[in-house]
Amino acid sequence: MKFKHVLQELNRIDVFSPYLFFPFIVLLYFGTSLFDFGRFEYFGLTYSIWPVLLLGLASYWLMVWIVRSKNWRFTVNVSDKLQGKSIWVLFALAWLGLIAYIIMIGSGQIGISDEAARRSLDPKLNFLSALLWFSGLFLISWFFLVKEKKVGLFILLFAVLAGLFVVMGYRTPLVIMLFTAIIIFHYMVKQIKFTWFIGALVFVGLAFSMFGFYRFATEDPSNPFNSRELPEISDELNVDQIAERNEMLRARMEETPAFVRAINNESVTGHVVLSKIMEYTDEEGYLLGEIHGGILSPLLPGEQTSPRMKVSEIANSLTVEEGIYITRPGRTTTPTLFGQLFADFGYAGVIIGFGLIGLFITVLYNQTRQTGARSYQTISYAFVLTVFTISLHTGLLDLIFVLMLGFALLSATVEKKIP
Repeated sequence: MKFKHVLQELNRIDVFSPYLFFPFIVLLYFGTSLFDFGRFEYFGLTYSIWPVLLLGLASYWLMVWIVRSKNWRFTVNVSDKLQGKSIWVLFALAWLGLIAYIIMIGSGQIGISDEAARRSLDPKLNFLSALLWFSGLFLISWFFLVKEKKVGLFILLFAVLAGLFVVMGYRTPLVIMLFTAIIIFHYMVKQIKFTWFIGALVFVGLAFSMFGFYRFATEDPSNPFNSRELPEISDELNVDQIAERNEMLRARMEETPAFVRAINNESVTGHVVLSKIMEYTDEEGYLLGEIHGGILSPLLPGEQTSPRMKVSEIANSLTVEEGIYITRPGRTTTPTLFGQLFADFGYAGVIIGFGLIGLFITVLYNQTRQTGARSYQTISYAFVLTVFTISLHTGLLDLIFVLMLGFALLSATVEKKIP
């Protein structure tokens, strides 16, 4: 009976509130990474990530508490004539994105076919095609805001939109669409209980882990881009000892089946890369804005090093001499949101960055409380909360996502009323 009472109390919690959802995912993501199946030892981890995590979470929670207690909201005064105009901007973006998407598919750029194809998508078309799922996400949600009884159609349209981007082979847009829809459903239709929330996380986590495993398992190994060869060991005096050690540790890892390791492969990789970033900056110093400056690389002329490529170079520089790749050549790795902030500015960057994230999320949450769940603010809140949460793994290093966040925050100050 006591357990049932506790369960009932948990089910009353707003699982998508700023206090709970974002920090819960932080702890879940890095908590599951502790089941490393020998990978930490193989990659030679020596730096604990927990001081960085705890400082970031403390900064986030403090800002959430301040913003909630002060009830801060965006108070920019705009003309009522702008009310409802965001939808026309979204329609324009949708058409632009659709044209780019059709050109990509028509030219055979189908990322799901092979990892080499996914990594070779035209960057400009890929950038523009993202506008289709982004604007589609908001337009479908807006439609549901007006036609509240069309729940089945709402779900169907989301499924169609997600299906269009499965062929690209990217998980990030799919996860963003899915969780944005779930959060909107939670506030506009029926509150999702804590037990359902945990069950959904397990199901979605397994589904997307297996999606990543499928991509790896089905890639064409004869393609040079998909090569799984390891680098040569540079220490000629100890090459035999190092090779023997690596072989022993790999054998120990492979005692666990590949599909089991795939379940938490993303979080383990995030843990490894964050630890390696801490090791690198301790030896070489902080990058002082190089990672975040690289977000603008798509706009700069000439060949640029993307932020994730820079992170891959950092991580591999600490292991390649030992005959180990953390990320295979030609590919990029995700630094985690903690990693990108720490790489550039250390602990100060993590504290300030997570404080700002707490500010943006909670201000929007306050606005949903003020305007009611059935409002445009709920759509913006669902999207912003989802993007920041997904960025815990991917990092927030794509210009398109920064622009999307800017639109979501700006439009939330304009669309203050229910359409």
